[in-house]
Amino acid sequence: MSVASIGSGQSQIYLDITVAAGTSVIATLFGPGVVSSAQQTGLAWSDGRVRLTWTVNTSGSYVATGTAGNFPISGS
Repeated sequence: MSVASIGSGQSQIYLDITVAAGTSVIATLFGPGVVSSAQQTGLAWSDGRVRLTWTVNTSGSYVATGTAGNFPISGS
């Protein structure tokens, strides 16, 4: 996972994965300051890339868990 400041005391956390094109991805972010929806979904583009994005307002430890198709995914 990666993080970028977006101003106003908020940051975005990104989970980038590569899977087969058309694969459905769903993940939930756990941590102290998630202000966007904790559950994010995406569908892999033709190149297999998916980026899930969360907005947070507190520094700390964050963990994302979910699935890509039938396979578990996670990031921290």
